[in-house]
Amino acid sequence: MGDSELPLLLHDLNLLHGPDSHVDLILIPGIGTPPPEQWGLCSGPWLDALGAMRTRTRLLKFDSDIAFDPAFEWQRLLDEGAKLLNSLMQLCCDENDEAHARPVILAGHSLGGLVVKQALSIANLRAIQHHKYRQLINCIAGIVFISAPHNTANLQDRAVVILKQFSEDKVSKQHLLQLKSDGTKLVDIVGRFQNVNLGVDILTIYERLQTKSKRGWRSKSVLIVNRDLAEIKASHEVCVALTADHAAVCELRQSDGKPDREVLRWLTTVIDNAVHNIEERLKAYAIRNPPSAATSIRTEASIGALNKAAAALDVTTDDVKWTSKAQDGSSSFDRNMNTIFENFSSATGEANLPCFLVNTFTQNEDFYGRQDILDQLDEALLPNTNLIASSEPGKMNHVILCGMAGMGKTEIAIQYAYLRRDEFDAIFWIRAEDSDKLVADFGQIAHALGLLDPSEPDNPVVCRDIAKGWLTNPKRLLGERDDAAGQASATWLLVFDNADDPDLLHDYIPIFGKGSILITTREPDGKNFYALDPVIVNVTPFDDSESTTFLSMLTRGSNQQDQCTEVASLLGGLPLAIAQMAGVMRKQYLDYTEFLEMYEDISERAEIHEMDMGIQRQTARGTISSIWAIDSLSEVARTLLEVFAFLDPDQIQEFIVVNKDTNNLDHDLSKIPSGRAKFLRARGELLHQSLIRRNEDKKEIWMHRVLQDVVKAQLAKRGSEQLVGAFTDALVLVQSSWPVPPVEKRHSVARWPKCEALYPHVDALEEFYDAQLKSELSSEELTLRLVSLLLEAAWWQYERGNFARARDMGEKARKLCTGLDAHKHIISRTHDLLGCVANGSNNPKSSMEHNSKLLKLRQEIVEEQGKPDVLLAYAHNQYGTSLMMAAQYEAAIHYFEQALEIWRALPEFKPGLPSMEYSNLGLALWMLGRTDDALAVLERGQSEREQGFGYMDSESFRAGRLLYALGNVHFTLDHVQESEKFHQRALLQFQSTIGNTYHRTADVCHKLAQHCLRRGDTDSLNKARKLIDQALTTWQADPYGFANEIARTTFLKSRVLEALGEVGAAVALREDAAKKRRVLRPATKEAVLELREEHFNDLVTFWSR
Repeated sequence: MGDSELPLLLHDLNLLHGPDSHVDLILIPGIGTPPPEQWGLCSGPWLDALGAMRTRTRLLKFDSDIAFDPAFEWQRLLDEGAKLLNSLMQLCCDENDEAHARPVILAGHSLGGLVVKQALSIANLRAIQHHKYRQLINCIAGIVFISAPHNTANLQDRAVVILKQFSEDKVSKQHLLQLKSDGTKLVDIVGRFQNVNLGVDILTIYERLQTKSKRGWRSKSVLIVNRDLAEIKASHEVCVALTADHAAVCELRQSDGKPDREVLRWLTTVIDNAVHNIEERLKAYAIRNPPSAATSIRTEASIGALNKAAAALDVTTDDVKWTSKAQDGSSSFDRNMNTIFENFSSATGEANLPCFLVNTFTQNEDFYGRQDILDQLDEALLPNTNLIASSEPGKMNHVILCGMAGMGKTEIAIQYAYLRRDEFDAIFWIRAEDSDKLVADFGQIAHALGLLDPSEPDNPVVCRDIAKGWLTNPKRLLGERDDAAGQASATWLLVFDNADDPDLLHDYIPIFGKGSILITTREPDGKNFYALDPVIVNVTPFDDSESTTFLSMLTRGSNQQDQCTEVASLLGGLPLAIAQMAGVMRKQYLDYTEFLEMYEDISERAEIHEMDMGIQRQTARGTISSIWAIDSLSEVARTLLEVFAFLDPDQIQEFIVVNKDTNNLDHDLSKIPSGRAKFLRARGELLHQSLIRRNEDKKEIWMHRVLQDVVKAQLAKRGSEQLVGAFTDALVLVQSSWPVPPVEKRHSVARWPKCEALYPHVDALEEFYDAQLKSELSSEELTLRLVSLLLEAAWWQYERGNFARARDMGEKARKLCTGLDAHKHIISRTHDLLGCVANGSNNPKSSMEHNSKLLKLRQEIVEEQGKPDVLLAYAHNQYGTSLMMAAQYEAAIHYFEQALEIWRALPEFKPGLPSMEYSNLGLALWMLGRTDDALAVLERGQSEREQGFGYMDSESFRAGRLLYALGNVHFTLDHVQESEKFHQRALLQFQSTIGNTYHRTADVCHKLAQHCLRRGDTDSLNKARKLIDQALTTWQADPYGFANEIARTTFLKSRVLEALGEVGAAVALREDAAKKRRVLRPATKEAVLELREEHFNDLVTFWSR
């Protein structure tokens, strides 16, 4: 078949322009809109432009026969997509169903864009079983959507507007209302297309001019498809606005009649690189999917033909780049921006499926019964396998397991997760008893699926929203790479365990899409959860028969059946109690009769503490606590259990206790089994008695919350000294495990993973102290120990950008010190922390309050100890920062210089350590207009940093601070390219240390967006928009703390949108920014139109400017 020859069986594709060619450009019209012959691509100027390209292109049109008549329904559009796919298969495949490997570019106008999306969605689904459809998809070199509606929020409305606008005949209101109601079919097309992930370049064109209505005596105009409606938000998407209405936009012309410059540039890049790109894609597909011998010969022939075509064009591999990279240009600025955006978009490739994130628990081999509940869970939660490509709306499945403590709700959920792990693509276990665990575990979903860089520090709000985004639209493919499996959505089960406070789930339950949620709770009847039509399952005690069978199974007892029944009856059918007593019987080799005798003795002992569990069990004598028999443990095992009782019960790391060097601690831990042999014996005794469970892979312990409550209550009954002593032991063990770096390296990120593992224990200790010890039982020594641990944990929270939590913990530590004879060093640490938080959250008043007190205390300490230290240098730097925030730049310079002098005189000094001081000193000089002096200081600081830590080191963010400041100074000196490079390097350095969602990273995003706005071309403006959205997403994690930054960046976004021609959105954002500024600066007098960038720069801290 010749280059211009079409297959004989092809009825729906017709030739518009057919030179000898290597690429096909297929035009797909909308409904009632101009036919392809009237598009600009078929006009003289565009044909000349296409002819001048390095690669020759053949123009084809798809003959669409959809007419908007009284019988029209959306199914016709879906059928048209299937017809287009059939034509593409005839075009691209030979009689043996092998692809010709000829690059194809699809261009759809208006509702024709939905025809394209439907065709590719069907192809993607069929590609799972038929490789010829995958070969077709591999031949798609690019897609152009011309004013094609996409955003599901307004899709149904706008689609009906288009039909009404371009209908030849009058349309009945009833017909339009029915079409609007049936518009969910269009939403489903868009949803399925989102999962195709072609990995090709997409050009999205939208109109700037309103379309005048043809009907009625009163002329009305409407902007039918704007950017918000058209944009797909694909990584390889370029958006271009044309000054035309909905009908004329397909002319693709500028006001002077010439082909639009941006569209022409995009098409030139895609067409000229199409042959090479398809060749590379076919090679990659052949490697991933080794074909049969016959297929291999055909594939090699196709690749050979492409090589021949490239040779005929005089194109070498080195000359040709992937279109996504060629589009960005070859300058160093654009190359660095590519790397930056790749870092932001780390979620590429396949999702990590199957994903079984049940970290805390292993399957219980002794699980018994509950088959009726498991059947109910199956009926309510299992995914419907008939809905793989369904057009039905998504439906969430909710089940709430209710019941008292110890009833086995968690065990049922664990068993169900393990039994059905092959029925779901992903299962996630979320500890829901408090907000910190919810945040941590929900954030792990994003990491486990590969939605985030594993080294990326967590921004809780961002992690939650990313996870919820995937659960709403559970793609198997995360990036733009094509894959046959992309069509079918993944199935998932989300388990919220111990969700006793329904309000905690308020931000987590509203997930829209198809999925299953299982909640375990003590909340009666589960009425207060934000769940839609949940199935409520009440978990009740075992009956006598079930209790007897369960106990007999656990004790391996076959005789004394009557006594077994009596024991089971005494325990009231409570699974947890039965399991614990079976452990006691096995350990002490008791038969049922012997246990009954022992049980009677225990129940009569006055010292056995009793706990009211809030439920009457008619057959049970005694209480739950009386059956644990903790006093029967050896002293060393009981001591270990008492320590565990004060820690977070879900993940107790063994390293907290084992191999602990207790000799260097200022607290007696001699009774703690810290030696390995003693620890193993004590742990073995607890395991044998079923009081704890162990995760062997992670070397972590799990302990039931009810047991923790019992242990602490028994300690309290034995006396306050016992309770306080065990709490102190646990506190000291956690405190000694916390990784505390040398003061001079306190910004190091290497310790963060261990801090994250230990932090839940700090939370648990703090909570118990507040509830039980704070008022009467605490000593000054104990309080100061807790303060020290709180400050370490708060510093870690500050370092990872969680200012609100760091501030709360710091204030608590400060208040606990009030009235105590606290050492000045500890008090100075509270002011150090709170001063840093105030600096980071742009609070000048609080900054000055705490940093002035810090400096005074450190000066007094140095005077007492007779020599300066690192903390004195830090205090001078901190106070200088407060002066900078108060615009006292000359005074600030003195303190920064003092800090540097102190550093150089210290034995700990090495080049690069005082990077923050150099950064701040340079910025102070810059703010005073002394740019040459500022440049000299910053270059010296950078030189020392690289001398001490290497080029672009990742020890902490301090290297990035210097690079950011250098970028600012170079820009003031009109060294624009140097400024761009330093700001890019700063962002790359921050990405490698503190991550994408830290406030300092957001600062540089704002700065680079300014560079992109200054450049002014459409591609740069789109980059600016992405950078701004990244920054705003980060700051929305704390909208109160970052209100100033949000106002400034909102104003910048208005300028970017104005430059893109989106005037309406730009005006709205400008007014929003002005309103935010008036709230922050009530005395402001500038009108909205008078506001400039400098008015907003004054809102933020000096290092953010």
